[in-house]
Amino acid sequence: MQVMAKTPGGAKFDHIWLSPDREDFKNMTTNNKNAYKRVSCIGIVRKYKRDNGTWDYTVKSVPKYSVEDCVEQLNKVADSPRKRLKLINCSVDIIDNHRKGDLNSLVFGIAWSVSEFYDRIVEEQKELQASVNAQTEKEKTVLKNGRCKNLDQVKFASKIRKPARGF
Repeated sequence: MQVMAKTPGGAKFDHIWLSPDREDFKNMTTNNKNAYKRVSCIGIVRKYKRDNGTWDYTVKSVPKYSVEDCVEQLNKVADSPRKRLKLINCSVDIIDNHRKGDLNSLVFGIAWSVSEFYDRIVEEQKELQASVNAQTEKEKTVLKNGRCKNLDQVKFASKIRKPARGF
């Protein structure tokens, strides 16, 4: 669209309609007189035909995945390796689908590039998977062997204690 707008004779836009999803729509405020100037949306530019037969453009909101939102979610589950691994696996799948050209998802990052984030979580995914697998094996061993037996117990001679005296 940017190329079309810059091309001589390409196109001239005085406005573009936004077709927000539910989450974007909740964030819009109408009590502000400049609300329609300040609303933003991430999506795909689409062309549609009006009732009168003329063409117009809209930015159609698509399911989106923010790198920063994922980092925030990962920080919330930092103390649970299994939950963290599940979230990382889901994130890797979303980014992989996006890289394959899935038009129903959009992955973006503001503070992080998607590639940099992807490389980091794939590395963490490998480490966490190894850790979770090792923990699972240990849990199986503990459950299979039952209670510990034949431990050398320390035995102390019992003494009769004298009653405590006051100050």
